[in-house]
Amino acid sequence: MASERRRQCRRGHCSCRLAARESLRTLAGLPSVCFSFSTLLSAATQLNSINMAAQEGGSLVRQNYTNEVEAAVNKQINIELYASYVYLSMSFYFDRDDIALSNISKWMKKQSDEEREHAMMLMKFQNTRGGRIVLQNVTKPDKDEWGNALSAFEAALALEKFNNQSLLELHAIAGNNNDAQMCDFLEDKYLREQVESIEEIAKFITNLKRVGPGLGEYMFDKEHFDD
Repeated sequence: MASERRRQCRRGHCSCRLAARESLRTLAGLPSVCFSFSTLLSAATQLNSINMAAQEGGSLVRQNYTNEVEAAVNKQINIELYASYVYLSMSFYFDRDDIALSNISKWMKKQSDEEREHAMMLMKFQNTRGGRIVLQNVTKPDKDEWGNALSAFEAALALEKFNNQSLLELHAIAGNNNDAQMCDFLEDKYLREQVESIEEIAKFITNLKRVGPGLGEYMFDKEHFDD
């Protein structure tokens, strides 16, 4: 009778151990098959790492996103905001009563809005990849007075080329780090649009040189922009 009770206890103990193992397997997200202690330990370690990352503010989505690319994205955000700032200054300069080139003003405002949108798209991408947004001081535009339309568009062309060069450098950094998603994002959302903007402004400059200041500038404002 005593030996029978011992056998029953051993069977009960094994059942409890098996149930405990199955519970641990369920928590670890492992299939319900035979497993070793080392497998269970590995799963528990992975779960602990995930929990620690969440507690410390780490990202669960981050993958193949290096610190170098993350920092370069934050730099580009600052450049896009700076470009928006410059175009905003130009827009309200041409809106002044003593300048009064309303369509150029509207075009500059549209460019300012687009550059700000570019910055926000990069911020969203940074969050999507598990990076952290670190905003920097936005530099004041070099000028408050932009002269005539030709001078302003020459400054705008230099700005777009500067922005384009920065985007190309960001693309190169992403390529060196084998970040296909970053490269695809830049090619789809930024690089093509950038060269189109450079071409558009270059044509504005050509026509402004052709028509000259004064009345020619006034006619350019009326004829070259959609309302």
